[in-house]
Amino acid sequence: MPNPYTEEMKKERRKNQLPMSLIVPMSPHNLHKSGAIRKVVRSRLKEALKLVVVRGAHGSENSEANSVILSESNATPEKWVMKDWTYLFKPTLALYKSPMPTIIDEMRIGLQSVKSMAEKLEASWQRREPSPDRKVGTMRQFDHKPSKRPYRRVPTVQHDYTGKGEYKSYAGMDKVYMVGPEGTGKAIIVIYDIFGYFPQTLQGADLLAEAVGARVLMPDFLMGKPWPADKFPPQSKIEEARLQLYFGTTANPLLTMPYINGVAEELKKEGATKVGVLGFCWGGKLSIKCGSQSWVDGVAAIHPAMLTASDAENIQVPLALFPSVDEPVEEYEGMVKALSDKPWSSKNAYKVYPSVSHGFAAARANLTDPDGKAQFEDVYTRTAAFFKDVFES
Repeated sequence: MPNPYTEEMKKERRKNQLPMSLIVPMSPHNLHKSGAIRKVVRSRLKEALKLVVVRGAHGSENSEANSVILSESNATPEKWVMKDWTYLFKPTLALYKSPMPTIIDEMRIGLQSVKSMAEKLEASWQRREPSPDRKVGTMRQFDHKPSKRPYRRVPTVQHDYTGKGEYKSYAGMDKVYMVGPEGTGKAIIVIYDIFGYFPQTLQGADLLAEAVGARVLMPDFLMGKPWPADKFPPQSKIEEARLQLYFGTTANPLLTMPYINGVAEELKKEGATKVGVLGFCWGGKLSIKCGSQSWVDGVAAIHPAMLTASDAENIQVPLALFPSVDEPVEEYEGMVKALSDKPWSSKNAYKVYPSVSHGFAAARANLTDPDGKAQFEDVYTRTAAFFKDVFES
């Protein structure tokens, strides 16, 4: 039997195929009990993807026109999707109800956001590839200049710990861990890592509140949806795709910053005259971003994720930066150099922790290991000293 498809038809068919690996999990439980509706949702999702990635489509600028415009100049898959990545979509009923131009415009925004974040992650992974001659001992350490009074070491840490604070609603957020004295005029916002509330992270907040004499708040910025600790690091392409989607949605820094600003504004209304921010991993990246805000007096980042020297450009307040062996030392040194001539540079605090891995001061802290425990104590002692110095100026 002759092949009904001509070569031209085959080329056209290949041209319209999605050049990406795609997973779209749907079930009666997480979407809709109607199989017909789920089928329409899946079809509309793939159609919108195809129109954007293969045809460069976008919605009409005239909201009343309700039409789709194709753009040959944007019809390049490399502009929209990452090569060798698997994309995981979790569709909602909005795909069933919304007009196609709206879906397409939202798809463009989502794809660009995920691609931008994925490119930064790939670049950071490449920087973290150890060279054959790299030795931990060759990493430079920049220590904070001794303050006029010696460090007061934090109390001995425990591997089995229950937080001393309490959970309350605050600044429009349903859950915020709060600890430390009220009415001191000093407050520290703590941004946990993607694993959310963990005993080690809560213990760090408690230690900081006691050592600084400040009110410490750790809001649930992930809204009850932390990343499962047993799913990190990803063990497959599918798990990697799910993690990238998580960073583009639940843990999207652009979506989190308004909540941080809201908490800070509420603290100011209640009389806080000094406000600092401390973050770990993903939260460390956010705390550095907070360094450009007018309400903040000092920021600290412990083993921050996606660290780049360019982060220093917008920082307007003293910075404490404490990376582990896993963070890119060249980016760290670039930040140190960029901030060295600032008028407040004498208050900056720096130290690399070459014997411990990323996560050593938060959810992944190993406090049963003698060195892990010692480095945990050391970094919180330095962080407390940093905030005390900043708040008393």
